[in-house]
Amino acid sequence: MNRLTAALRRFFWFFVPKSLIGQLVFTFSFGFLSILLISTFFADHTRQYFFLRNFAADCARRMTDSVLLLEMVPEPSRAELLQRLRYRGLRGILLPAKPELPPPPSEFKANASELLRTYINLQLEESRNPALSQLRRSGEVETMPEGPALATIHALRMPTALESMKTSIYRTLDIKIPRTGIACSLSAAIPLEDGTWVLFEDDIPHLPSVPSFPISGIFLAEVFFVGISVLAFRLIAYPLRRLADAADKLGRDLPGTPPLVEGGPREVRETIRAFNRMQRRIRDFIADRESTLAAVSHDLRTPLTRMRLRVESLDEEARRPFQKDMDELQRLMDTTIELARGSSSEELAPLDMAALLESLEEDRQDMGQNVRIVDPAKLEKIAPLRARPMSVKRCLDNLLDNAVRYGGQDGSPAVVEMDVDDQPDRLTVIIRDHGSGIPEDQREKVFRPFYRLEPSRNRNTGGNGLGLAIVRTMARQHGGDVVLENAPDGGLVAKVSFRRNA
Repeated sequence: MNRLTAALRRFFWFFVPKSLIGQLVFTFSFGFLSILLISTFFADHTRQYFFLRNFAADCARRMTDSVLLLEMVPEPSRAELLQRLRYRGLRGILLPAKPELPPPPSEFKANASELLRTYINLQLEESRNPALSQLRRSGEVETMPEGPALATIHALRMPTALESMKTSIYRTLDIKIPRTGIACSLSAAIPLEDGTWVLFEDDIPHLPSVPSFPISGIFLAEVFFVGISVLAFRLIAYPLRRLADAADKLGRDLPGTPPLVEGGPREVRETIRAFNRMQRRIRDFIADRESTLAAVSHDLRTPLTRMRLRVESLDEEARRPFQKDMDELQRLMDTTIELARGSSSEELAPLDMAALLESLEEDRQDMGQNVRIVDPAKLEKIAPLRARPMSVKRCLDNLLDNAVRYGGQDGSPAVVEMDVDDQPDRLTVIIRDHGSGIPEDQREKVFRPFYRLEPSRNRNTGGNGLGLAIVRTMARQHGGDVVLENAPDGGLVAKVSFRRNA
C-alpha cells in the first residue's frame, strides 16, 4: 500500500509544475475546472427533466389531437381515420373496453410514464372543459387532473452527461455522431366520450436533439480563468522572484547587492523590508569583523616584528628554530585572516579558464610536478567565466597543492590530472590524484578550519588545516561548491564548481 501511494505521489508530482506561479495556476485552474464540470453534470439532470417534460407534452398533444379528431367523425369512419393518422411510428387501435397495459420496467420509466399520463389528461381536460382550463390557467385550480388515460413507457434512452460531453466534442471536431437503437417506445390508452378506447403505440427511433454539453463554453471559461490567474499570480510572485535573486546574490557579492525596492502586496513588502534589514545587519557585522581583524593583524604584526629583531641577535644555530616558529605563526595568521574575511574585495571580471588551467599546468611542470590536463581539446570550447580571477586561481592552487602533496603512493611522486565539465549554468574543474583517498566519514570534516587528517596531513608536512576551508569559501562565493569523492580505482577526485553569470 505504501509503495502504491508513493508511486501515485510521484506520478502526480510529475505533472505538477515546479514553479510557484505554475503550482498556483495549476491548483486554482484545476479547482475551477472541477467546479465547472461538477455543476454542469448536476445541471445535466435538470436539462434531462425539462427535455423529458417537453417530450411528454409533445407526445400527449399528438395523441389527444388524434382522439379529438376521432370523436368528430362517425364510428364507422374511425378505423380508416386511424390509418391515416399514422405518423413516424405512431399507431392507433380501437378497443371496445379499457385495456391492460404492462407496468413500466423501472422506476425512472415509471416516473416518465406518470408524467406522460398527466399531460394526456391535462390536454384532454383543456379540450373538453374550456372553463376548467381557464380556471387552471388563472391559478384558481392548482392540482393536476386525475383523468382516465393510461400510459406506459417501455423503453427510453436519454443521453447521460458523459454522452452529452462526447456528443459536444464530436460536434466541435465536426465528427459524425453515430445513432443506433430505439430512443423511445411507449403505449397509451385514451377513452373516447362514447366509452370506446384508443390504444396508441409509438416507437421513436431518435429523440429530438438534447441541448449539447457546453464543452466549448467550459473551455473558453477555463482559458479565461487561466489567463487571469497567470496575470494575478505573476504580480504576486514577481517580488518573490526578485527577493530570491537578491538572496542568491547576497551570498556571493554582499557589498555589491543593493537594497531591494519594496513593492507588491503588503505581506511581500514586509518580507522585503525584513530582508533589507537583515542585509544591512550582515553588512555592518562583516564591516565590524573586518575592521577588528585589521586591528588584530596590526597588533599581532608589531610584537612579531620585535621578536624577529630580537632573534637576529642570536647565533645561527639558536636562531633557526625561532625563525621557523615565527614563519609558521605568520602563515597561520595570514591564512586565518583571509578565511575570516570571507568576501573578497576583488571585482568580478571575465576569466579565461582555458588560459588559467594551461598556466597552472605549465607552472607545476616547471616546478617538477607531474600535473597534466586530461583532454586539452576541451579547453578550446570553454566560454569565459565571470569571476574573481585571483580568487579562482587561489582556489585551484590550493587543490593542486593538496593533490601533489598527498596524492602519491609508496613514496612515489603524485600524478595529478585536471579535467573540466562545462555546462550552460556552471563550470566544474575536476582534479584527481592517485593517492590513498579520504575515508567517507572524513570528507566533510576536512573542510572545517584547522582540521587535519592524521598522520600524514599534519602541520609538520606544511599543512595548517585551512586550505580546503578556503577552497570551499571561495567556491561558494562564486555560487558553486567543492565535492570530494574517492575514485573506484583509487585516488581522490575533487570537483570544484563555479556558477556562470555569478
